[in-house]
Amino acid sequence: MTEVGLWGRGSSTNVQKVLWTCSLIGLEPKRKIVGGEFGGLGDDAFIALNPNQTIPVWQDGDFVLWESQAIMRHLARQSGLLYGRSATEAAYVDAWLDWFAQVFWPPVRL
Repeated sequence: MTEVGLWGRGSSTNVQKVLWTCSLIGLEPKRKIVGGEFGGLGDDAFIALNPNQTIPVWQDGDFVLWESQAIMRHLARQSGLLYGRSATEAAYVDAWLDWFAQVFWPPVRL
């Protein structure tokens, strides 16, 4: 079985979103704590995974994905949960994810 891993520190809101998604689908990923006070984002091994040097990063064997919203969508699709049963239901989920990232979150994080 391929080892699944989530790179990032639990105090990051973007990592927390991915962890929340994991809990909803019953997945407990192995964790690699990096970022913030833990450092590691500038390490060559991490840069090879994500040249943007940001967290979270999802690693499933050779498959590597960064950006919390993309990771959440991937996990929802892969699990068959959370995205509804039709393209229309999935579109509503996408709309809310995009709204959160582009409208709600920017003024909150200031």
